[in-house]
Amino acid sequence: MAEELSVKQFCVGCELRSTVSHEAEWRQIIGEIRKVYKGTLVYADDQVESNPDAVNWLDALDLIGMDAYPTLTQNPSPTVNDLLIGWQAYLVKLQALSGHWNKSLILTEIGYRSVAGGAQNPWDWQRQGTVDLSVQANCYEDALKSVMGKSWLVGMYFWQWLPNPDQGGPYDTGYTPHGKPAEDILKLWYSKIF
Repeated sequence: MAEELSVKQFCVGCELRSTVSHEAEWRQIIGEIRKVYKGTLVYADDQVESNPDAVNWLDALDLIGMDAYPTLTQNPSPTVNDLLIGWQAYLVKLQALSGHWNKSLILTEIGYRSVAGGAQNPWDWQRQGTVDLSVQANCYEDALKSVMGKSWLVGMYFWQWLPNPDQGGPYDTGYTPHGKPAEDILKLWYSKIF
């Protein structure tokens, strides 16, 4: 279907930790996909901090994909500068992974909730707390500042903006930036790029 619809990029899997050690099977799957699909292939992993060598078949792909939800600070109300410091250590790990495989990297997921403490364990979609629009906006601003201009990084996909026009807004604690200051941050940065 991806080939028929001229999809430019296809993700062969996402965060399948219990299967990534099955190298031969993954290489076979990727080989079979390449027989019918001519676009760019990527796999979305999330282990650059805990186990960066977990996926030992990245050479079979066109891009390295990483789902990025690092805790960048323990400050529950971080400023952009607080977050920039945390990003530096994370970027070193991402760049090392890219360099090891001599492949460009794409952030296949990155996201922050607009909830108090949203910069800590941003992967935690069940976190309870009050609405905090500034923490989400600061995290967006910081992510974009931190990755801009990195030659080894070819893009990033923000999680999660669904096509529901009623989702989001100033009382929402979810990941969507829709109707929140984080949306303005995206507009500003993307207007600089395009």
